[in-house]
Amino acid sequence: MYPVGQPSRRVKQRDLIGMLGSVLVSLGLPLWFHGCDPGTVGPCAGEGCPHVPGCETSITCDPDHVCVEQICEGVAWICGVNPQGKYVWQRSAAPCDDQDPCTTSDLCVDKKCRGNPMSCKQPPDNACTDALTLRAWDSNGFCQDGSCIYSSSDIACPKGCQGGKCVGAPCTGVTCNSPQGPCFQSPGTCDELSGLCSYAPRAVGEPCTSPDPCVSGATCDANNQCNGQQIDCTRPHTSGGVCVAGSCQGFKCTSGYDNCNDSWNDGCETGIQSDTSNCGTCGNKCGPVANATPVCTAGKCVPKCTSPHADCDKSYANGCEVPVGVANQCSRGGLGQFSGSTPPCGTAHCGKHATDNTHQDFGSWYCQFCSHCYVFSDGGSWCLFKPPSQGKFSPDRCSSCCNPSDPTYPPACK
Repeated sequence: MYPVGQPSRRVKQRDLIGMLGSVLVSLGLPLWFHGCDPGTVGPCAGEGCPHVPGCETSITCDPDHVCVEQICEGVAWICGVNPQGKYVWQRSAAPCDDQDPCTTSDLCVDKKCRGNPMSCKQPPDNACTDALTLRAWDSNGFCQDGSCIYSSSDIACPKGCQGGKCVGAPCTGVTCNSPQGPCFQSPGTCDELSGLCSYAPRAVGEPCTSPDPCVSGATCDANNQCNGQQIDCTRPHTSGGVCVAGSCQGFKCTSGYDNCNDSWNDGCETGIQSDTSNCGTCGNKCGPVANATPVCTAGKCVPKCTSPHADCDKSYANGCEVPVGVANQCSRGGLGQFSGSTPPCGTAHCGKHATDNTHQDFGSWYCQFCSHCYVFSDGGSWCLFKPPSQGKFSPDRCSSCCNPSDPTYPPACK
């Protein structure tokens, strides 16, 4: 048995360029769509794309992160190698190098760099080593260090050896196990006159393995072609899905949805417009706030206020901070900012109001006070809109009295 190496050692870089070009052409997309354009200004200048476009805080695309997938604004990017040998983030079908010289057309599939095993089914032609000896090569070889290795055996030809065949026995040393397609049977038969192999076709409808890994359920048709259905890359709430090497890639989430479980099997499963655990973006939780129930509206956390409180300053952090329309809730110093045992008489409202004798502005809310007050002997006082029995407590002190002669009201001050 004699091993031999065929001159079929491949160059990985050439495969990467060819594969990238063919994939982009098949998708109808320019090269720059699948990553940054080297030579431009900004984060893509010179060395390609260190970060996912639009997400400069992402991890760096480098040899340690080849085939890692990152999601930016609902778009999946894959770290690969561009035709110039630079590590760049690409939308899908990212070429890579699995460091195995016995694979070809390496691509990032399911977050791993995978290549197709080198096909070693083209052995050297059988040859006469002398007038009575035929050296026959096995039709199936194996790859070693990027080259195909085939085994051979020397066969005696009693009637002589000519043209790579035994005289009178052209099928000696011939193996017929290389059919012209998946819809032909193997092994085939050798013609004793010509020494050529022929292969019987498979039955129509018989299952076959398509050479296209993105085709499933393939069967043989009447023309001996292996046909099936393209793998379906539609997923809920996504667009842009394409099949690459048997795996769906390149998904983009539709507006209002995101891929929060890092699996594309169920597409962009989370509605980030109303999910309080993923509000606006994955992982953004609407936490508890004062005097309110957290809700997510249009992708933004807002408090659903508990009456009578209101969110006057529109800040989620402090919830619903003002009890509006309730008497005796504020003094001229603000909510609950008073001294002594006499409660305030102001009523809070959202919005702004000019500060005067009966109003005090606090920015996003204001207090409204009474215009008259009645002073008790112990120093307490009432606001007077109607008779004292319907008044409101006030901590304010009056410096002068009015209405002293009105028997309906005790002495009051303005």
